[in-house]
Amino acid sequence: MKKITIFLVAFLCIWRLNAQVLYPDVMSCFGGSAQNATVQLTWTSGEPLYETVSNNSGILTQGFNQVLYITTDIFDLSTETGYILKAYPNPTQNIVNISMISDKSTKLNLKVLDLQGKTIFTLKTENNLEQIDFSNFSSGIYFLNISDNKQIIKTFKIIKIN
Repeated sequence: MKKITIFLVAFLCIWRLNAQVLYPDVMSCFGGSAQNATVQLTWTSGEPLYETVSNNSGILTQGFNQVLYITTDIFDLSTETGYILKAYPNPTQNIVNISMISDKSTKLNLKVLDLQGKTIFTLKTENNLEQIDFSNFSSGIYFLNISDNKQIIKTFKIIKIN
């Protein structure tokens, strides 16, 4: 009986320890990001350093920087439905290119929504490469839904920057 009681108390303590919720957000006074075709770099200031590594080609200082996940696929049925879909560059200042490769001849629907779910742009695809001009949109986060006539195939989170 004593072993069962100790086991139950230990189980309840461990179970309560797992109830903590951690958020990957950083509050900093300054930062930025840059990217090219192969590398994305995001930095912030005012954080404690964790480790610095260097070699002949550069220095990398790793800290507690938690970034927004820039290239995001929020909802993705594309591989199951036979599509290869890409939206780039992300984040963007102006144009977002949407590349669509499929063995199907189905025209796809592109829909841009704001964070409130309001549709702000729609387009029926004509080509395998379409462009959406974000230059008149405010800075922020938008969702790009790509759908066929039956269902949403893929949703991208697009970040518009100045």
